[in-house]
Amino acid sequence: MGLALPALRLIAREHRKKPLKGPILTIGRQCVYATVSDIQTMLVEEGLQSQVIPNNFDIATNIPAWKDSPLKKYTSDRVFFQLLTGHPSVALDISNYEGAEYVWDLNNPIPDYLKHVFGTVIDSGSLEHVFNVSEALMNMNRLTAPDGRIIHFTPANNYLEHGFYQFSPTLFTDYYGVNNFKKIACTLMEQPLLDGNKNWSMWQWNFNRPYTNIISKRMVVIFVSAQKQETSTEEIIPQQGQYSHHGEGGRTGEFIMPKWQMNIIESTSPWIISLAKRILGKDLKIKPWGLRHTGKL
Repeated sequence: MGLALPALRLIAREHRKKPLKGPILTIGRQCVYATVSDIQTMLVEEGLQSQVIPNNFDIATNIPAWKDSPLKKYTSDRVFFQLLTGHPSVALDISNYEGAEYVWDLNNPIPDYLKHVFGTVIDSGSLEHVFNVSEALMNMNRLTAPDGRIIHFTPANNYLEHGFYQFSPTLFTDYYGVNNFKKIACTLMEQPLLDGNKNWSMWQWNFNRPYTNIISKRMVVIFVSAQKQETSTEEIIPQQGQYSHHGEGGRTGEFIMPKWQMNIIESTSPWIISLAKRILGKDLKIKPWGLRHTGKL
């Protein structure tokens, strides 16, 4: 579980759109791949002002295994959220081996004292490790207070054996959609093969895109943000593609291609399509060309 610099930047952009509320809960203690200076520089680049770090605040990494390694130069998740929001942050994990403030197995319903407590819940690389994924997703919802935000960074493609699962955007857009969340946003991110701390390519998810498989040679991560409302629910189970509400939810995999487009595709010789791909330098099976590229982080 961790937050590379591009992930920190995306969270900062979420905060810039609408300030994240506190207290902040991370699902699992988050490894932060950035120094205090890196974070402060990034916040300036994003048009944000760093919040003050109290004098007695420990700015060293809080990952025990990092303290005597080259990674000790990095700071902690607590420091990042303090610099970004000024709010305290705590962690929930299955054990306290990395100093989590709350210990709970998300395979099981959370206790009442944790319900609706946190203004922001960050799941960065945890959900795929929980076998009972539907219960875990509902638990993250239960942890979040009304008008709070849930943010996910979770694997989509090419993370085989990283966890139990790799996910599709429809899981999140349909679940949060039927449970009446608003401002549901999703981005796919291709990670570079060598340096995971820069040059992530971003693709804006299109909720009404034609149904084609997304295949990439690189590791692909989903970024999801959803805002809870007073009227939001927690335990409604979605059917795939059932939700559509003016672009705020996701109706994925249900798009019907217009007949005239289908006629063109069916009447075009495969060798002409292959030649066009070579000329354009675009292979529709490699890149998610149904999506809008929104730059690199």
